[in-house]
This record gives sequence, C-alpha cells and structure tokens, in this order.
Amino acid sequence: MIDYKYAKENINKYKFDYLGYLVILDSIRTLEIINSNNINEKRQYLKYLQKKYHKEIGLIQKNSKEKIYSKSIDKMNNIQLIEQLNKMHDILPAIGFISLGLEKKIGISAY
Repeated sequence: MIDYKYAKENINKYKFDYLGYLVILDSIRTLEIINSNNINEKRQYLKYLQKKYHKEIGLIQKNSKEKIYSKSIDKMNNIQLIEQLNKMHDILPAIGFISLGLEKKIGISAY
C-alpha cells in the first residue's frame, strides 16, 4: 500500500534537492492548469506529465494496482481532463519520492 499522505506531508523536506524541487513546481503548475479555462493547455500539460514521469507512474501502477492512465487524452472532455490532472496532482509527491530514490519510505518495492 502506497502511503500518499506521508509523501504529500514530507515532500517539502526535499525542496532543496533538484528533483524534489521539480516535483513541487510541477505540483504548483498542475493546480494552475486545472484552474485555467484552456482545454488545449490541459491536454498538453497532461501529456507532458505522463511523458516526463512515465517510469514513476508505471511503478506506482505496478505497486498499487491503481489505473492512472485512462483513455486517449485527445478524446477526453474538460471534466475528464480535470479529473486526470487532479489524480496526477495527488500522486506527484509519491513520484517525487521515487525520483529521489526514497520509494521504500512510502511503501513501494524497488524496481
């Protein structure tokens, strides 16, 4: 079981590490994109996040049996994009721990 709460509460401890800093920035940017009215910007950003964190998302899916990827991003409507971006926002702290090599702290077994 992945401890998302622990990851969310403790990712700020790693803000001075470059990888931790990037995840925190992506988290802030994700909230900005969710609140924007531009559907194309939401699609592009979701594609960007999924491409950037492909390896980490795969590891989370493997360990939690949770489906993070859904149907084609190009076929999603605004509500589906917002749901998917919210899901990405929720797992970004866990992605940060994986990027930092601290996946065991949140309950993810190694590759």
